[in-house]
Amino acid sequence: MRGFRAGTASACAETSRSLSVDEQKARRDGLTGAFSGTPSNKRPIVLVVVLAVVIAAIVVVPLVIWRDEPVSTKRRLLLLNALSAAHPDYLFTMASGASATDESVSVLVEPRPPLPLTHGPEARRPATLKLDERGLPSPPELVDWRMTRALEMPDQDAGRRLLPEDQALLKSKVPPQGVIALAVVWLTAPQTEESIQRFWPDGADVLFFSPRRKDRKPVSWDVSFCMDRALPTCASDHPASPTSGFRAWVSSLTAEDQPALAAFELNLADMRAAARSGLAYGFVASGYLDDLRELAAEKSVSSLRVVDLRIPPEHGP
Repeated sequence: MRGFRAGTASACAETSRSLSVDEQKARRDGLTGAFSGTPSNKRPIVLVVVLAVVIAAIVVVPLVIWRDEPVSTKRRLLLLNALSAAHPDYLFTMASGASATDESVSVLVEPRPPLPLTHGPEARRPATLKLDERGLPSPPELVDWRMTRALEMPDQDAGRRLLPEDQALLKSKVPPQGVIALAVVWLTAPQTEESIQRFWPDGADVLFFSPRRKDRKPVSWDVSFCMDRALPTCASDHPASPTSGFRAWVSSLTAEDQPALAAFELNLADMRAAARSGLAYGFVASGYLDDLRELAAEKSVSSLRVVDLRIPPEHGP
């Protein structure tokens, strides 16, 4: 663009030097007439129109291209985010090289590991969301595991801060720095993410934005990179906090998305209210057993369930 402007200025200078004083005056008068509505040379008008078209093309065309993003891509991202929000016990990612069709959408699924560890590619399996004639999904079949049961905790266990097996584990003499545990924590009362960080400064892996129910997992959002969730309102070079990520996603949804959300038992109106309040009813925590022992004694904690244990590679055999 800078070279184009320099070339145009040079050409105009050459033209100006080749004209007589009277001709230059006539052209100036003609340009003035073009803006005052008086009859004049029409060339300035043409020039203005051409420049307007060029500027419009520069500004408008990228917007049109952005708005014309493939529907299949938008659908995949909507379904991926809805799956993640409805099932905090699993991680969902896009299947590499796979694309959405009118009949199905492919994703990869794995049980949620403690951060910063991963299960590795051997733990991921493909899952297919079949779409009906209206493009609405049938959620994939997911196997219940210990974390699932902690999320859908029955009422008789909800009032128990620790189950016997959790008490035994937290009192065990395992190397304090050798094992990283994953825990589901429910609070005595909903709190903001900032309040939770006061007694759990490492931050939550996942926040629950709906109350505990024995027959349904809570609506949730995890720590994730914006580029992985297609969230345009936050930086892509570092993870977004659960609250900011959840708010960004909910703000991008419209009433047209509600039928797809309903397939995962998500309600847009309820999520908008939860995003506004920013209150969490519980969270997922990763940490050493010593840290989780202290967390279990925190007065804000109603219950804590250890759902997974992992040995970092440097402490392995």
